[in-house]
Amino acid sequence: MIAAGEYGSLRMWDLSGSGVASTIAHTGAVTGLTWDGSLRRLISTGADGQVVSLDSSGAVSVIATGIAASRVAVSPGRGVLTAGLAPAIAVTTRERRTVIESAGHANAALPTNAGIVAVFADGTVRRYEGGVLAVKTSTGRGEPIALAVNPAGDSTFVACRDQSIARRSATDLKEEWAVQSTLQAFELAVSPDGRTLAVGTWLGLIELRDAATGALRATLTGHVRMVTGLSFSPDGHRLASSGNDGAVQLWDVADASLLSTITQRESGATRVTFMGDTAHLAVGWDTGRVEVIDLVYFDRYLAGNEPYQRARIGLPATQPPR
Repeated sequence: MIAAGEYGSLRMWDLSGSGVASTIAHTGAVTGLTWDGSLRRLISTGADGQVVSLDSSGAVSVIATGIAASRVAVSPGRGVLTAGLAPAIAVTTRERRTVIESAGHANAALPTNAGIVAVFADGTVRRYEGGVLAVKTSTGRGEPIALAVNPAGDSTFVACRDQSIARRSATDLKEEWAVQSTLQAFELAVSPDGRTLAVGTWLGLIELRDAATGALRATLTGHVRMVTGLSFSPDGHRLASSGNDGAVQLWDVADASLLSTITQRESGATRVTFMGDTAHLAVGWDTGRVEVIDLVYFDRYLAGNEPYQRARIGLPATQPPR
């Protein structure tokens, strides 16, 4: 099935850009979305309890069912790491499912150099090593609702309901600094160079903060409802965001400016992730669909002056084939 906007703003392409690919369709809202660079596949979770992958050939596969996941990532052992309820944390491959933590409600879980770090609705941050709980500590700030890990894997960032954002060591989980966000933060992302922390807030503001100190660098205004997804491009020059307002937006990190609103719909966009390059962006929707947006196609047919727009979005200066 081909999905396209009125002016060609959306179309489903395979990862090589040579044709049309299948999209992922959950029967409930998309709850998690991540790119697995080692296996060149897009992985999503949905409210239907399914964990699904879309590979580079456009083939869609169900990895697991019966997992009430709110977040998904790639585990250190190349399995699929899910966080949510029943089980709270699990690592799944096609051969087996390993439950790391069965009880509780994990709001997020991510791999680090020291194992897996997770945040729980009971106000705790936990580290697991070899599938076993190694460190458990209270945030001291209420429920943690968002989590990010720097690319080096040695620091984590935790946002709590009291509007605090704290940086913690990935090994002993001790707090290194804490700041107050402008609004309650629901989404965090760290740039590939580890220098910038992006913070998505309740009413749509996005903060760009110094990851080393927490200092506020810039505030991005564009979304008018909660920011649900943030993803830096692999080169760190662009930031993609999704929101409950149905907007998917692309930002220039250096000058903190809006490059494009890639799409705007009545349904909410729940997750967003770059797919290993600057040209392909995956978006999850509360309708259950996951769509791959080819930014080359968007740029060529919708965005106006082609050379200028290509330079702004960060794509090569050569024109795509006509």
